Amino acid sequence: MSQVPLGLWFLVLTLFIAVHVVSALKWWLLAVRGTGISFPIALRAHFSGLTANLCLPGVAGGDVVRTAVLLNRTADKTRLAIGSVAERVIDTFALLMLTLVAAAVLAASHFGIPSPLLQATVLVAVCALAGGVVAAVAHRFLLDRLPSKLIDAIQHFKSRPGALLSCLGLSLTVQSALILLAIPLAGAIGIEAAMAAWFFGWSLAKIIALLPVSISGIGVREASLATLMAPFGADPATVVGLGLIWQTILIASGILGGLALLLTGAKAGSTAPVSAGLNSSSQ
Repeated sequence: MSQVPLGLWFLVLTLFIAVHVVSALKWWLLAVRGTGISFPIALRAHFSGLTANLCLPGVAGGDVVRTAVLLNRTADKTRLAIGSVAERVIDTFALLMLTLVAAAVLAASHFGIPSPLLQATVLVAVCALAGGVVAAVAHRFLLDRLPSKLIDAIQHFKSRPGALLSCLGLSLTVQSALILLAIPLAGAIGIEAAMAAWFFGWSLAKIIALLPVSISGIGVREASLATLMAPFGADPATVVGLGLIWQTILIASGILGGLALLLTGAKAGSTAPVSAGLNSSSQ
């Protein structure tokens, strides 16, 4: 871990924060816009979620906090909550797509298949078909049994396929950017692997780390990544070191997000302090 130049670490941290600004914009466009909440307020809530992730199970616990921070700022709480869940589902689907595409490219390279793009296209199509089947089954057996407010919120998002596709495109961009930020850190500590291997291992490890079995996914992510990258020649101990280096990026960004929340809380312009929402949601 000591082999990582401090300048590179600060550069990755800066770009990591910039990527999360885009991630906050994605969340705002899908779930928050139209509820009367401005993007700057949503951005603060997003970074409060990064802070909360440091002490909550899994890597998605902050989603609950960032949504709870905004609940007392809008009357359309159901739409905000459903939109936030939809955004997380789309993020997970984007990670699955990246995993499948990377797996197809790796398989094509290993077996000498001349068209990895064709293989990737087939896998993505299969994934999309499976997602469609699940959505159809859920619509058939669950939609009529949900409360009317939930049904109205779901219908609202069903009527905006362009917004859902835009969110998927931004999710693919954000997740790809995060992987590309990790690769220079890996190179600095001597891990050499194909880019497709990183997209496969990192995306799948992040999906596994969604399981709420450890704080902030620590241990689960590193063990999964070390196991997944081992077949591609990456030393497991060094990969664990990379995971811990990445954790320092997460901790630093979470601390900065918490400081920003505290320093700007008095200027939020809301009748209910954001910090109150954060405290109540973390109990």
